[in-house]
Amino acid sequence: MSLTFTKICKSFDYYKNILTIFSAHLISQLNKELVEIEKRLKEIEQLQAKYMEAFEKNTLPVGMLQESLQKVSNEKGELESEKNEIAIQFGSIDSKVTYPFVIS
Repeated sequence: MSLTFTKICKSFDYYKNILTIFSAHLISQLNKELVEIEKRLKEIEQLQAKYMEAFEKNTLPVGMLQESLQKVSNEKGELESEKNEIAIQFGSIDSKVTYPFVIS
C-alpha cells in the first residue's frame, strides 16, 4: 500500500484538526479554572480585610487573627501556585502545535 501525497496531506489535516480541537478544549478548561482561582483569590483578600477590621475593632483576639490569617494565607499561596501552573500550560500549548510548511 503506497501513500500518495494527497493521502498524506489528508491524514495530516485530520490530525491537525484533532490537535486544534483538543487545544481549544484545553484552553477553555484552563480559562474556567483561572476564573475560579481569581474569584477565590478576591474572596480571600476580602476575608483578610474583614479579619483585620475585626481585630482593629477589638472583636477578634490576636491568636484567632493569626490562625485565621495563616489559613487563608496558605490557601492563597496554593491558589497562586495553581495560577502559575496554568500560565505555564498556556505557554506550552502553542509549542505543541505543528504548523504546516510549504515545500518548494
